[in-house]
Amino acid sequence: MQKAKKMLTGSVLALIIVFFMVFYTDSHKMLVYGENLDETAVTVDGEALSLEDIAFYVAYEETMIEKQAEIYSLSDADAYWKQYVGGENVKEAGKQAVLDMAVHDEIFYCMAKEEGLELSPEENAALVSKEGDFWADLTEEQKERLGVTEQKISDTMFRLALAEKYQTVLTERNSFDEEDHTYESYGVSGSNYKKILEDHTYSVNEKVWDKIDFGNVIVER
Repeated sequence: MQKAKKMLTGSVLALIIVFFMVFYTDSHKMLVYGENLDETAVTVDGEALSLEDIAFYVAYEETMIEKQAEIYSLSDADAYWKQYVGGENVKEAGKQAVLDMAVHDEIFYCMAKEEGLELSPEENAALVSKEGDFWADLTEEQKERLGVTEQKISDTMFRLALAEKYQTVLTERNSFDEEDHTYESYGVSGSNYKKILEDHTYSVNEKVWDKIDFGNVIVER
């Protein structure tokens, strides 16, 4: 009887251990980007931006860092991603940059729409060319890993273009003070943008974003 109780206790403990091992592994498992596009990455002023919505920024930032990495060391580009520049890890800084750009452009896009700002025919034509170039530069494998359509990329780049135009409008509107109101000052890390940001809210869905292996979405390490 005593032996049977010990065996039962041992079995229960074993099941508990297995359960926690499975739970721990699952909770720390990275998400496959292209298979989780509907998941919310960040919410800006109550508007949820999904992984699909910010896919362009992920692809853009990974591509830019990878180009720098290849210049750094063609034979060992991975080493660059692990570098620390200005006290920040390149990979983590790039991942944060994705969110920063997405939040910035969402805010400026909405502000532009509120003021009735539109792209000119010439700006639209230039945008179409940029969209085509960006999509063409991605390999078929990268497109598959990213998981979004060319139309989605085009939609995001349109919003980005309108946000950039609004950034120019803000700069020109305050051109009387060139030192404090440069185009860069309304950029992601600019002082004037930070003042604007104080009037807006955003929150990162860390349960999802922490499981995105930035640097391995379209760039295979």
